Amino acid sequence: MYSFDSLQLMRRAFGVGREALYGQVIYRVGDGNISPSGKSDYQDIEIAPLEGDVKDFFGRPVLSPVAIEGGRYPEKDQQGRIRQIAYPDYNFPHTTIIEINRPKLIVKTNVPGSSGGSFKEYITMDDYRIVMRGLIVNQENDYMPEQGIREFHNICQVPAALGIRSEFLEWAGIYDIVVEDCNVFQIEGFSHVVGFQVNALSDKVTEVRLRDGI
Repeated sequence: MYSFDSLQLMRRAFGVGREALYGQVIYRVGDGNISPSGKSDYQDIEIAPLEGDVKDFFGRPVLSPVAIEGGRYPEKDQQGRIRQIAYPDYNFPHTTIIEINRPKLIVKTNVPGSSGGSFKEYITMDDYRIVMRGLIVNQENDYMPEQGIREFHNICQVPAALGIRSEFLEWAGIYDIVVEDCNVFQIEGFSHVVGFQVNALSDKVTEVRLRDGI
């Protein structure tokens, strides 16, 4: 299995990184008072490594894995009949990091002759805008991760809202998303690693029931 520094690759691909969640961590606590002998009253406290139920391919804990729930969506066949197309669960790579932003919908009206700026009318909260970035890795050899890329594209092409499982998103009340666009790109010097980015919106799935055939 190939070994690489995922933190450095994330920084190289996106300008950001996620610190490795393993190893010994030491915190120094105390007031920092210096005694006449020159010694401080700091005490070193060892913090145990973080643990998680999911591990990455290096055995390190993944504290907030991201997964898409499999499901079905309707599609017309050549005869015009509606059939249900199934798609499987999809687990995003463990390098995935998420960014969310939720703007407010505000109508701004300029008031003639006023020097106090515009009049602002708050309408409502807009959808969450979600950005997911990460790396798709071929761990077996130095060829392009073809299978991982195909699976990624297949889930991005589903023409329906997707159920998503992520503790980070659940904290914001996000359980379903609609993918706006996806992209995959090569990283210079690493033939077996590609970067990806998903831009999505939060969604509220509404169930419509027909009554009396209407």
